[in-house]
Amino acid sequence: MIGASDFFLSHDAARPDVHRLEESTGRGGGAMWDIGCYAIHSARIFFDLDRLPSGTTTSKHVESGADISTSGVIDFGDGKFAHFDFSFERARRCEY
Repeated sequence: MIGASDFFLSHDAARPDVHRLEESTGRGGGAMWDIGCYAIHSARIFFDLDRLPSGTTTSKHVESGADISTSGVIDFGDGKFAHFDFSFERARRCEY
């Protein structure tokens, strides 16, 4: 990396077994806890800062109610932003 960065981008996706998704919903399962946490944690490490209020858009699985796709922006202050998306509805993907 050359110089300071002010933007972090991540895309994560996986296709889980639908039955596993439905079973884990009662324990708080869903895309956020299964794959989304890595994007957010990575952004915090990248900037070495705590996040400020952020905005997200989420869609949920019809039968289980688990979150299956989320896209959002995290404001780290001082013009530093992280954009992320993660999903159980797309082909496997892990890009930072």
